[in-house]
Amino acid sequence: MKDATEVLFILDKSGSMAHLSNDVIGGFNTFIAEQKKIEGEIFITVVAFNQKVEFYERRNLRSIDVIEDVFHYRADGLTALYDAVGEGIEELGKALAGIPEKERPDKIMVVIMTDGEENSSRNFNKDKIASMIEHQRSKYQWQFLFMGANIDVEKEAGAISIPKRHTKSWAPSSAGIRDAYGCASLGLSSLRKSGPPPADAVVSDHWAKKLKDEITSLPVAKKG
Repeated sequence: MKDATEVLFILDKSGSMAHLSNDVIGGFNTFIAEQKKIEGEIFITVVAFNQKVEFYERRNLRSIDVIEDVFHYRADGLTALYDAVGEGIEELGKALAGIPEKERPDKIMVVIMTDGEENSSRNFNKDKIASMIEHQRSKYQWQFLFMGANIDVEKEAGAISIPKRHTKSWAPSSAGIRDAYGCASLGLSSLRKSGPPPADAVVSDHWAKKLKDEITSLPVAKKG
């Protein structure tokens, strides 16, 4: 589908995010409002995770006003990051395969937001996730954005085949949450306005250069 975008938003809701719950909700609501201002169809699937992975119905983003229209955010538990990413990719792939080719969105972006390291996945490991992401990037030109706090973001992203130019560090604070959502919104807006990347997107600067410039222009908020 021309001028349509698919978003898979993988959102950490482990216990360490609990003190930021209101900021996560407010930031997501702002993210929704900003994306509605851009022309073109956009669909979103939210995957929220702690030690368990929860999927929420794929929706046209224009039918959503606030995050509560999709799910209620409550943070607790551990961090099954690899399970969330692996299951999210698999389920979105199945959903897209069930849509006639002419009606599928022509731009796909996966946003991963976490505030800690993987510590409880059972079904997927780092090597499997790296292989899956590399496959989606190289064969289908999916774009990935990895945003993390309390970790070496470039190292963790690189270990699962996401280049450092597609990463963003954020501080575990209200300001840090705003930075992270601002980055996600800028990256997605850039992709939606620039059109689908070319076939060699893995090495192309078509989208990545602009996203890198936008990400590096955002300050990293201080803790507290």
